Amino acid sequence: EQLETSRREMIGLQERDRQLQCKNRNLHQLLKNEKDEVQKLQNIIASRATQYNHDMKRKEREYNKLKERLHQLVMNKKDKKIAMDILNYVGRADGKRGSWRTGKTEARNEDEMYKILLNDYEYRQKQILMENAELKKVLQQMKKEMISLLSPQKKKPRERVDDSTGT
Repeated sequence: EQLETSRREMIGLQERDRQLQCKNRNLHQLLKNEKDEVQKLQNIIASRATQYNHDMKRKEREYNKLKERLHQLVMNKKDKKIAMDILNYVGRADGKRGSWRTGKTEARNEDEMYKILLNDYEYRQKQILMENAELKKVLQQMKKEMISLLSPQKKKPRERVDDSTGT
């Protein structure tokens, strides 16, 4: 009976040992998978860090180049006085420079421009009407003078003919 109990206990312990070994293998496999995942993530982090460092060095070189170029331009500008020559510059009559153009000022300037144009057109129209009136008066006077000049000439030749026959 003790032998039978010992065998049962032994079979139970063997079964338990087998289950624990199976569980141990599963845990080892999970551990291996986790280590692989950690290694993979560390490699990704390392590659991104090297890429970041590379980009930072490249940006720093570009920054230094631009800084040097700006310094050269500033020094050259002081030395040579680089400037743009403007040909046929038409300045304002008062000698001031124009103000900044914004939507508000452009609208106001546009209204002023239209008012000025309208006033100019009205002024020109008045001048043309006055000129037309003067030309009509001159034309009427010329007409009267032509009529007065032509009418006596027609009568004068007849009188001359009468005078010549009478003498």
